[in-house]
Amino acid sequence: MKIRTMVLLLTAVLCLGGVIVVEGVGSPMLLEEAKENDARVLEENVGRTANFLELEEEALHRQLIDWSEWNETHDFIRNENDDYIDMNLEEEMLENIRVQHAAFFDESGALYYETGLPGSGTAEAILRQHEEEGDPVVIHAAEDGMMMAAVHPITRNDGSDPAGMMIMSRMLDETYIENLGELLSIDIAAESAARGDAVAASDRISRTYRLQTQDAGQPLELSIAGNQTIYNSQLEHLQQLKQTAGIVFLGVLLLVLLLTRKYVVRPISQVALQLQDVQLDQRRGTRTRIHVPSRLIETQDLEKEINSMLEKLQKSHEEITELAYHDQLTGLGNRFYLTHTFTDFTAKHGKAALFYFDLDGFKQVNDTWGHETGDLLLQEAARRIRAFFDGEEAMLARVGGDEFVVVTQAAPVDRLKQTGALLVDVVSREYRFGSVVTSVTASVGVASYPADAEALSQLLQAADQAMYEAKQTGKARAAVYAEMELADGFTRRETLKRDLVKALSRGELRLVYQPIYESGRKVQGAEALLRWRHPVYGEVFPNQFIPLMEESGVIHEAGRWVLRESAGQLKRWQEQERPDLYVSMNVSKAQLSEYRSFLTVLDEVLSETGVSPKKLQMEITESEVHYDDSDLVTFIEEVSRRGVRTALDDFGKGTASLYGLRHLPVDVVKMDRSFMENIPYDAFNASVLVGINSLLQELDVHVTAEGIENDEQYHFLLKHGITSMQGYYFSRPLETADMEAVLQKGQPALDA
Repeated sequence: MKIRTMVLLLTAVLCLGGVIVVEGVGSPMLLEEAKENDARVLEENVGRTANFLELEEEALHRQLIDWSEWNETHDFIRNENDDYIDMNLEEEMLENIRVQHAAFFDESGALYYETGLPGSGTAEAILRQHEEEGDPVVIHAAEDGMMMAAVHPITRNDGSDPAGMMIMSRMLDETYIENLGELLSIDIAAESAARGDAVAASDRISRTYRLQTQDAGQPLELSIAGNQTIYNSQLEHLQQLKQTAGIVFLGVLLLVLLLTRKYVVRPISQVALQLQDVQLDQRRGTRTRIHVPSRLIETQDLEKEINSMLEKLQKSHEEITELAYHDQLTGLGNRFYLTHTFTDFTAKHGKAALFYFDLDGFKQVNDTWGHETGDLLLQEAARRIRAFFDGEEAMLARVGGDEFVVVTQAAPVDRLKQTGALLVDVVSREYRFGSVVTSVTASVGVASYPADAEALSQLLQAADQAMYEAKQTGKARAAVYAEMELADGFTRRETLKRDLVKALSRGELRLVYQPIYESGRKVQGAEALLRWRHPVYGEVFPNQFIPLMEESGVIHEAGRWVLRESAGQLKRWQEQERPDLYVSMNVSKAQLSEYRSFLTVLDEVLSETGVSPKKLQMEITESEVHYDDSDLVTFIEEVSRRGVRTALDDFGKGTASLYGLRHLPVDVVKMDRSFMENIPYDAFNASVLVGINSLLQELDVHVTAEGIENDEQYHFLLKHGITSMQGYYFSRPLETADMEAVLQKGQPALDA
């Protein structure tokens, strides 16, 4: 056999051996490891589910303690609180605390009262199970399904004088399981044959979590599914590795053939020509003559190089796989969190600042280094943001791919700009992930609540506009919405002022209605609020276009349109079996200069619609009131003479004077939302509010409280006899169709 042929065969054997090692040993090991990691992630999700259900049990028990260790509940079980059921056990109240069943037992153990879904005998069975197990929370299998039930003695506030037992239960039905999955971002469903087939068909894996009962009932089995993300990624990388290895092996084979011919075959041929006498010996002992050890060394070096190459490829693959193993979540809140905690944050602090920003260059990082690196960057950016606001009361959220929102307490514009600039600096610092070094910048938009907007959606829109301004002016900077408004305010203001003239004829103006509730349970009226959707700027805030209306005189035409439109809508609602409903509308001071024409239209509207004058209410903003204004006094007197009610809006915000009310014969005073700040924790505000209400009652003036945003404010007002309420706790301003839905439902929207 020729040396060239032998080297070719040996090289081929070496390449084949490498393929066998990769295919027969390396691939199964790596794929098995990937499967184990997918299974580990799934087991972690099972653990998260179990931990969450334990927290649910603790929360339900704490909630029950708040109810059972309560004087009102104690009085109810002792037949001393007749209003307890109406005040506390209505369906919407239980829905609000996510409870589907409640039961009360007296001291003798007899069922005193029960409400909710479960059938007959369920409450007694739960109580028996509690007594047998001794646990404050039990998992009970009822006829209607599995339920989580908490049991606690009924006592007074201080825990004394036990009067019976109370049960609160939460159904663990399909809706609960679906909400659980959304909250934990886990694919969870009740275990079933169809569920198993669906998981198998989608090439996913699943685990079963059993929520066992102790009463011999059927356990609740939850199917927790997960994708084989790591396995599929590993499989793809192995395919790429095989292709690369094949190309490398072919190149090595050609290189060995060339080098063998040049450095081995040719020299040996020359030696053969020179040593013809020992030619046969040379052929028989070529390993010696051609320096076989050297040939073996070259072969070993080649093997080492190939192995080195494989090791490098494997190392690169492991780095990518390691990135895939990391949790892609940032740990920050999401849009749902932001939406449902923003109201509480602003209710507590009154004012707030919202920072809206994204990462400039993030897409390039994703395109260059892959989504794994992008996820690491998001996690590191989130860590920096969290550290930057550490020690400060702030809401942190990731609301999009690379979009973040931070809500902090309000601050002056200069300080907001400084904070935004520092935030840009923190986010823009260099990022290192193993051998990857990259960087991004941030464009930050800042808006203030309530100066720039009073609703979160509008505040986000304002901050987004500011962020866009930051991008347009160079990126890696912060822009404040208020300053942006000042900078291009003249052009925008003039455009809005010009377009207002035709806004009504173009159908751009519309009315929305915010319900006014009696004791928080029944809609007694609605405040009509004017809105403008500009064809270019979109929704324009009322505090921007109302002053322009007053300057241009459009306010008179718009005011008459509001009067006709709201009265017509009231007529339609009254025909829908709501004859007790009233509508309140705002009248600005500018309209009073032509109050005679306004009164003429009022007479026409009352005649045309046939609505009762008592069901119309005119609101005049207190900050615009001068108690010696003869036009204002005359207007109120004329409106009252027609039977239409008048209200003083935002009382306490401007030149408030109880003494001055003697000269303004208004029927209603609407307390400004500033009185509600930190109620009931602010003793001063609470005392002032209660005192003013008492005085106004003496003057026979009805009081409506505005700006109700949480449960504590609601119960404080009820306790002190203020029953007419309005605010986001009950409902935001609604489009006409949504308002009609609330009227048909007959209960608060409770957006808070």
